[in-house]
Amino acid sequence: MKQLAPVFALLLLFSACQKEEDVQQFSNCEPYVTTASAWTDVCTVSSGQIQDDCLALVVSYGGGCASHDFALYWDGTSLLSVPGRVQLSLLHNANGDLCEAILTDSLHFDLTGIQDSTGGIGSIDILVDSTVVLNVPYGN
Repeated sequence: MKQLAPVFALLLLFSACQKEEDVQQFSNCEPYVTTASAWTDVCTVSSGQIQDDCLALVVSYGGGCASHDFALYWDGTSLLSVPGRVQLSLLHNANGDLCEAILTDSLHFDLTGIQDSTGGIGSIDILVDSTVVLNVPYGN
């Protein structure tokens, strides 16, 4: 039994570090925008999840020679469905970057105002170029 104590201590330490890392991952959420922009550069959304009203998206896009800007746009409406659902558009501005490296980033957006405004929703559709690319469960 004494030989297992160091193993349990290491497992406890590793799991504690992992949880702290997850919290940091979601700590810097950007606000969504309510004014549409003309940003229409291509990107791919590979996954998404919501933790504590913060939407985390993993996106890939071509570039590597300039900084890229992303925004999450909501027009203030929700779809007439049960459970409720909203559609958010992911906007991407490559700032003229024509380089061809495939980059992957994690983006974080604060959804607090959306949940407050709709009185509760069950899921969020993520749109890129007016096409639903991901549905993320979201609810109380």
